[in-house]
Amino acid sequence: MTTSMSYIKPYIEEAQFFTQEQCSINELLNDASDKSCSVARASVAPGICTQLHALKNTTERYIILEGEAEVEINYAKPIRVSYLDSITIPEGVAQRIRNVGEGELVFLCICTPRFEQINYQNLDIFLSQKYQPIECQLHSELELAIMHGQEMLICYFDSLNKKEEKQCLKPYNIVTRMRKNVTSEELVGEFLLASQVEDSNIKIEIRLDHIRSAHSQKN
Repeated sequence: MTTSMSYIKPYIEEAQFFTQEQCSINELLNDASDKSCSVARASVAPGICTQLHALKNTTERYIILEGEAEVEINYAKPIRVSYLDSITIPEGVAQRIRNVGEGELVFLCICTPRFEQINYQNLDIFLSQKYQPIECQLHSELELAIMHGQEMLICYFDSLNKKEEKQCLKPYNIVTRMRKNVTSEELVGEFLLASQVEDSNIKIEIRLDHIRSAHSQKN
């Protein structure tokens, strides 16, 4: 028999934990039995900026509950936000938020589908590593594969997991990421956007200078 309590998950303050992202998180709703969405309460101390990151295959929304902040999305100039402002960050887009107020910054993080740690990408790694342009031949081979819809066997360094990877991927774009500062723009790097051959819904983003080799495969 289903009771009314079956529909309710009580708030547990002690469930809050501090993350590498430089904020405290309390997972209000994140259950494998409901993959459609997750909701978390996030808090950031005054003067702190969260880690630059992106979420693969996940759209995230912030709703500000307390405090003043500046949010940076897709390397653009930070935008001021405050009480009950909502921010939508599409899947795979760089994001971070800074507490510019005197008190604690508190906001809800709503993810669809639900947040899973495997989809978290630390992009601070890219800002700390100067981009090295790749050889023209490799760049041309990647562009040709995109143009003709070819699959490629790509060997690359996975910065997030700090290990070498080899995957059969289908590249579909090359993008340049720039980070906008107050008076200038800083090159973050060029990135290959590709989908896995086995599951086209799984998208992968690889900085070009992390690619060791790429070979076209017969379709």
